[in-house]
Amino acid sequence: MGLFDKFKKPKEPPRQQRSGVMELIFCPAESLEHIMGRMESALGVHSPGTGNRISIYQDDMHIDFTGFVADKETEDGKKAQEQLQGVWAYFRQVETEHIDIQRNLLYHLRQCQGMVSVNAVYDGPQNADKEGAISERMGVVTAALQGVLTWGMDALVDPAGKIILSKDGKSDLEYYMPSEVPIPADWAKDAPLVIYGTTTTGPCVAVSAETYADRIFQLTPSASSPDVVAGKDNVFQMCFVDPNQGSASAQYIKDNNLGSAIAVIYKNDDVYSTGIYNSFVAKAGELGLNIVSTTTFTTDSKTDFSVQLNDAKNSSADLIYLPTYYDANALILTQANAMGYAPKYFGVDGMDGILSVKGFDTSLAEGVMLLTPFNADADDEATKSFVAKYQEKFGEVPNQFAADAYDCVYAIYNALKDEDVTSGTSAGDLCDILIGKFTSMTFNGLTGEGMTWADTGAVSKTPKGMYIENGAYVGMD
Repeated sequence: MGLFDKFKKPKEPPRQQRSGVMELIFCPAESLEHIMGRMESALGVHSPGTGNRISIYQDDMHIDFTGFVADKETEDGKKAQEQLQGVWAYFRQVETEHIDIQRNLLYHLRQCQGMVSVNAVYDGPQNADKEGAISERMGVVTAALQGVLTWGMDALVDPAGKIILSKDGKSDLEYYMPSEVPIPADWAKDAPLVIYGTTTTGPCVAVSAETYADRIFQLTPSASSPDVVAGKDNVFQMCFVDPNQGSASAQYIKDNNLGSAIAVIYKNDDVYSTGIYNSFVAKAGELGLNIVSTTTFTTDSKTDFSVQLNDAKNSSADLIYLPTYYDANALILTQANAMGYAPKYFGVDGMDGILSVKGFDTSLAEGVMLLTPFNADADDEATKSFVAKYQEKFGEVPNQFAADAYDCVYAIYNALKDEDVTSGTSAGDLCDILIGKFTSMTFNGLTGEGMTWADTGAVSKTPKGMYIENGAYVGMD
């Protein structure tokens, strides 16, 4: 079934040769009455009753215009919604050099909540004059509805029949912006110009695909997978990428002789954890580290770590590497203590926050080692000021996630403070400006000095080796 085939009706065997046209019009719509009223006015007809179809007869030609509004309440509404979602997704993935046209077309489609199915037939073989007459009427209706029209199921066209965008990326237009599409007066309050976020990798991969399509600059504080920025020139990271954390951890353990027999416990349904694990194992093999136990857990099983800890204990592991977040790590330390097992622990930036886990005995974290870009106990003025104000407002010591977020805001501020931008600067223009600034500037923040960004969006900064002593971070160097 083709993209636009949901509303096609099976053809009955004709008694005589007949030809036809079937297309769809997508349009903004306040209601079905709005669609029908616009069509009646455009076609110069009156359709009595409350139906959703207007039929036109001329000689042997018969055209049905059937209106629908996308909703979840009726079968027709659901089908219309599926078509609207489908056409948007289809033309979003089209590869084209007409980026501005594609972006504006996608914006137009997002305003569309209405659809008209056009079904026209006439006697005899295909006839250019008759199809021209049908196209003329479809164009009149499309213009009245401020919509776009499918053409041969291969393209979307404007009311004049010019190709806006075809499935092979071509366009008849130099520029496309449906200025007649009504824009709500308060649209700007919900329209982001720059996006800070998201916090974790999974949601960020999804969101970054949308910001790339809409040309909105995005800076994430802590979504660390390479997938977040891959192939997206508008997306940047404030945090270390996962592979760097894994390889840096292995190097740190080797250089400081931290463990002779290493166990690894990681979360195998999380791209953050698996990404760090994979790079750690690769680097550990290169360095000759002795990994004696590797076990996993998932979101559904992250409450009981007895199997993993027993495997590590029975393998005589004296160091457990935890490329996981602090909530799971707090349970691991608690359950290891309960079974009388006391290895050393080494974590990554996700470990930061373990001291603030509700109900966790923080004495169990004594000696825990981790790589993090931020030390809340540092004595520089910027850190002391940030920590004091954060504690005053939130009643707790900030972790590296809070510091990364703070740095995101000020990195964007520093990038724009000397630029000629105003409230009227478009998201696309801001995106271009910020891409240029981030790939050329150096930024000093709470989580690193002399930070720079590659054109891939990855940040370059040095991780800090820390250990926990008396409930505070202490530098290992």
